[in-house]
Order: sequence, then structure tokens, then C-alpha cells
Amino acid sequence: ATFTADGVLESTWTGRLEGRETIAAYFNARPEGGARHWVNSPVIEGDGDSATVRLYLASLRVAKPPPQFVTAGHYEDTVRKVDGSWLFTHRHIHFDGRDRE
Repeated sequence: ATFTADGVLESTWTGRLEGRETIAAYFNARPEGGARHWVNSPVIEGDGDSATVRLYLASLRVAKPPPQFVTAGHYEDTVRKVDGSWLFTHRHIHFDGRDRE
């Protein structure tokens, strides 16, 4: 629900997923819980109806103690206001050490 109907999610882990239904199916097929991620240092640039967002992430596996570091990286997002809500039109997740910059 956080993506536009034609939204795109891509990363080295997910590949390129196109469309809200495809993105939802991907996440609904994954086991629930067990991970936690933090985002910080957002940089948002836009005009009030659309924007680009860049923020850093760190991910931990917390299903069994002790928590284990999984990965770090950054998001590069394009968002658009649709009926008063900001939705992703494109989210590209770059994982440190896994992506070729």
C-alpha cells in the first residue's frame, strides 16, 4: 500500500519488482518478523507533488538472541503525492558491498 499501482522496487536481493501487487506478493511470501532495520539521515528534495529521497539503512536479524548485523546500505526513492498520501513510485535499495556503484 506504500507504492503507487505501477511502483517499482529493486535491489540485488529482490531483483526488479514492478507493480503494487507483485511487490506485495513478494513480501507476503516471506516469513514474518525476525528482522529490524533502521533508517537515518534523510535528504528529501521535491516540489510538493513529487520528491526524491535518499536515506541510509542498517538491518539486524533479531529472531534469535543475540541480534546479528545483516547489512547496511542506502535507499534511493522517488515518491509522489497521490490523493494526499506520499507513495513510492520507485525504490532502489543499494546494499553496501553487494552492489556495483
